[in-house]
Formats: sequence, C-alpha cells, structure tokens
Amino acid sequence: MKLRDYAKAKGVRYETAWRWFHDGHIKGRRFGRTIIVEDEEIQEQKMLQKVAVYTRVSSAENTSNLNSQAERLVAYCAAKGYQVAKVVKEVGSGVNESRPMFLGLLSDQSITLIVVEHKDRGTRFGFRSIETLLKGQGREPG
Repeated sequence: MKLRDYAKAKGVRYETAWRWFHDGHIKGRRFGRTIIVEDEEIQEQKMLQKVAVYTRVSSAENTSNLNSQAERLVAYCAAKGYQVAKVVKEVGSGVNESRPMFLGLLSDQSITLIVVEHKDRGTRFGFRSIETLLKGQGREPG
C-alpha cells in the first residue's frame, strides 16, 4: 500500500510514516517518488472484511455501463487489497428508494464495506444518513 494510505490507516501524519520508513522501522520499497510499504496487520484486516461492490445505472439503455463500472470497482478493490465477496448490479433511479439489491446490501450486516463509484450511484439524496447508519454499525460506505 502507498505510504500515504499506510499513514491514514495507522492514524499518523504522512511525515511521521515517512520518517519511520526512512529510519527502517517499517518495510517497504521505493518506486520513483512512490513508497510502497508492507504491513501484514492492515492486510489481514482487509482480508477479513466482507466487501461488496455496488453498481447502478438509471435505465435499461445504459446496462452496458454496469459491467464497466463493476470492472473498475473490482480493480480498485484489488489495488487497495480488498477481497470482493459480492458484486451487485442494479438498474434503477437513484431517487427511487425501493431498489431491492441496494436495500439488500444495506440490511446484510455481514457486509463490512460497500464500494460505489460515486456517491450518487448509491443514492441521489440522503448519502450522509446512510453513511452515519453504516458507521454506527461498524461498517463503511466506500
């Protein structure tokens, strides 16, 4: 993972993480100006998460976009070290609150992280309410 992501995950400033890397306290490699660190603890935590990818288009005319959205999100999750347990594709308006696939993800408490391409892919309105609800359950919107 990038050093900046490592610092965020550990709750320290980037400069502190850089100093730890420079002093040899954390393992990693430098690729040009990018520092990639290896943290088994964080990787194990990510592997334990049950991650769902949610894709949505507003009309049947755009269903071809569902697959490309899913591919981008699965690639993003792989780059972040997440293992995707479920990919959900849905056709429906973001304003419509009766989307069974999305509601199913929200009610499935075994899903610890829901990854969407943009906030409006999950819902047009009320994203903060959903975010607060998920965080209160120890889950995350991604």
